[in-house]
Amino acid sequence: AMAVSRVALERVGLLDEELFAYLEDVDWCLRIREAGLRVVFVPSARAWHRVSASTGGPASPASLRYHCRNSLAVSERHAPLAPVATAVRRGVVVAAHLLQALRQPRRGRAFGAVVRGWRDYRRGRMGRVA
Repeated sequence: AMAVSRVALERVGLLDEELFAYLEDVDWCLRIREAGLRVVFVPSARAWHRVSASTGGPASPASLRYHCRNSLAVSERHAPLAPVATAVRRGVVVAAHLLQALRQPRRGRAFGAVVRGWRDYRRGRMGRVA
């Protein structure tokens, strides 16, 4: 859960719809910080919701695809690196998601979802994927 000031909304706008699911909140916080405002974590705050209900659970193929794609997008938007370092970071992000896919009952589908997320990012295919 997030509470965002009107000043922050006016300076940075709303969540980026291109991210659709996963890391849009991280991107938003980074944009707020880049606008010179503070982002504060309040560990005593509590919120309850169904985790990943819209994408089928935290390790569903859809979740893996969006999370892989959006991890690449957000990291490269906010922390650009030299080409070789960018390639290494992309490899680490994709590898981390592939390792998560290894733990899924349907590994083939999970692996394919990670690869599709990587390809989506490389092709600039953002937003909700049909």
